[in-house]
Amino acid sequence: SKELIFYNSEAKLIITYHTDFKFPGYEFLLDIPHPNEILIKKSELEESLKLLMANLKDDKLVTINIKDKEFLISFKSTNLECEQTIELDNEAEEVNLKLNSEYLLDAIRHMNEDKIKIKYNDKNTPLRLESENYIGFLTLCN
Repeated sequence: SKELIFYNSEAKLIITYHTDFKFPGYEFLLDIPHPNEILIKKSELEESLKLLMANLKDDKLVTINIKDKEFLISFKSTNLECEQTIELDNEAEEVNLKLNSEYLLDAIRHMNEDKIKIKYNDKNTPLRLESENYIGFLTLCN
């Protein structure tokens, strides 16, 4: 059986159904090893993503290349190529990842710290984002 829920806010009345939806199990993600870790300034990552996304049209996929002390975000289309480089404080294991820039930007907006941890394994394992108040995972695109 479904029960109605009413929300009354100022001049709006919202009526919705209450459902007993269960999210798919995600607990296994917490146990996946992420041996590689970088610490990156949230403001620099956010600004770099915004600059790149201003040039992206329909395809929101970006490539992230992590190597030594560099975090390079880029995209290529048929007539445009853009990239942003962020210097890292620590040496990092080399990896090339492809992901949705909107999802990454949305995830880091929920993080309150100046620096965030990005943990990774390889291109087949979800990216793990951590801060004091947040743990998130982003599925990578191959």
